[in-house]
Amino acid sequence: MERPHSLVCIALLSLTACGPTRLPEAELSDLCGQPGPVRLMALDPGEMVGGSTLHIPAPTDRIVLVTSRLGIGDNRLDEEDGAQSRVWSVDPCGESATQIAEGLDLVWTEPHWDDRLLGCNAAGDDIYVLDADGVLPPRLAFEGTGCRGRWTNYGFVPRQVADDDGFGPALLYPYPEGNGEVAEPVTVHPGLFSMDGAIAAGRGWPRVTDTEILALSRDGNLVRVDLETSAVSVEAQEVFDFRASDDRLLTQEHGDGQGHSGPIFMTDRDTQSTTYLMDGVLSESYAPFDVRGRSTVIIATGAPDGELRVLHPPATDDISVLGGYWLAGLLEDGRLLLAQGGGGPYALLDPDTGEQTEIFDREADVSLAQDGIVLHDVPTCCRHEEGYRVEGALLLERYAGGQEMLAARAARGWRRNPDARIVARIDIDQDNVGRLIAIDPTSGGQERVVHAAVSQIFGVAAWPNDLWYSTADRDPAVYRARLKADSPR
Repeated sequence: MERPHSLVCIALLSLTACGPTRLPEAELSDLCGQPGPVRLMALDPGEMVGGSTLHIPAPTDRIVLVTSRLGIGDNRLDEEDGAQSRVWSVDPCGESATQIAEGLDLVWTEPHWDDRLLGCNAAGDDIYVLDADGVLPPRLAFEGTGCRGRWTNYGFVPRQVADDDGFGPALLYPYPEGNGEVAEPVTVHPGLFSMDGAIAAGRGWPRVTDTEILALSRDGNLVRVDLETSAVSVEAQEVFDFRASDDRLLTQEHGDGQGHSGPIFMTDRDTQSTTYLMDGVLSESYAPFDVRGRSTVIIATGAPDGELRVLHPPATDDISVLGGYWLAGLLEDGRLLLAQGGGGPYALLDPDTGEQTEIFDREADVSLAQDGIVLHDVPTCCRHEEGYRVEGALLLERYAGGQEMLAARAARGWRRNPDARIVARIDIDQDNVGRLIAIDPTSGGQERVVHAAVSQIFGVAAWPNDLWYSTADRDPAVYRARLKADSPR
C-alpha cells in the first residue's frame, strides 16, 4: 500500500494527479522457504536501520545490525533523551531477534584481533566486545580510546589528543589476553605531530600501518616507531612535510602550509637512497604508488599555475596536468581519474602518454565499478541543500568506451548489485521516507516498486544480490527480499 503524502492537489481547468507516479510492483522470489519479502524483525515507531550491518558466519550465522531511535517525524528524539541506538542480532531468515547492546552505533569484526565482534559509540570513549548470540553482555575492552584510530598487529593505536602546538603522545593499547581484561596503554612516543595538528597546519598527518608509525617529531625530524618493540628511529631530518608508502618516502624540507612550494625528495626506504624530484607543495601531492609496474608520483606545483605533475622516478621527465584537478581514483587499467572542485568535472589521464580525456563536464558523485565509472548526475543546485533527498540519473562510463544510462533517477544511497540491477530510493520526503525501487538497465530501465515506505537500504556482503531495508509504515520492520531472476524485466 502506498504511504500517504502531505500533498495538496489543485485542479486548474483539468484534473491533476496527486502524489508520485504509480509504478508496477517488483516480482520477488521465495526466500527461506516462504514468499518474499522475509520480515527479519520489528522496529519501534520512528526507529530505522543505521550505522553498520554485517554477517557473522557459521557456526554463529547471524546478522548484526544497528537501529537508531533518533526517529522519523513525530517520533523523532533529541540527543539528550538518552541512548539513541541499539545493536541487534538476528537469524538471516528472521528468527530469534535479540538485542545485544544499547548506545553503540558502530559495530565491526576486527581481523587483527581474532575477528572479535566489537562495538563503539562514535561520540563516546570506549570500545566493547559483543556476543553475537546475545548470551553475554557487552564487555569493556578499550577504555577512553574513542572509536577513531588504527588497528595493528600489536594493538590499537587511537587518534592522538593534541596540545596547542598540534603534538600529542602516541599510545598503543596491546590486545587484552584474558576475556575479562581491559587494555592498558603503552606510550610509544611522548610527542608526535597529530592528525588534528596536521589538518590545522596543512601538513602530513601520522601514517600508522600494521607494524609502524611514521610522524613528525617536535625537533622537526620524521621518525619511525616500531610497534613491536617501541624502538624509535629517525627516517629523515629537518622535514616540514611528508607522504609515505610502504617502501618509498616523499619529504619537503620547508614550507608554510599555505601552498608555497619547496624542494621535494624521494627516499627508497630499503636502500636509503634519496633523489631530488622537483619543487612543489607536498600538502597537495600524493604518496608514491605503482601504476603498470612503474613507480609513480603526483606532485602539485602550487601557485600560480596550480598544476599537477606526474613523474615516474628515476626518470626525470614529467606529464603536466592542467590546474584545478585532483586525484579521485585509480582504474585497474592504470589510468587516473581526475576531478575538479568538490566533485567534477571529471577526466581520465593515461600516466604513460599524458593523454587526457574529459568524461563528464559537470559535478557528480562517482564510484568505480568493475566495468566502468558510475556517475550520479545530481543537479548542482541541490547537491548540498537537499542532501539524501536529491535525485539524479545514474550513468555508466565504460572503461572500454561508451556511456549508458543505468537509471533515470535515484537518490543517494543507491546500490548496484552484482546482477547489474539498481536498487534505490526515490520520492523521499522530509522524514527520510521514500519508495524502494528496483531497475534492470538491460531491460529498458523500468522502475518497479519493492516497498512504498522505506527509511533505509543497506547491504550484507554474504548475499550481495538481496535487498535489505527498514520500513516506516504502520508496521515498521526490517526486511530481506530477493528479486526474481526475470524481474523487473
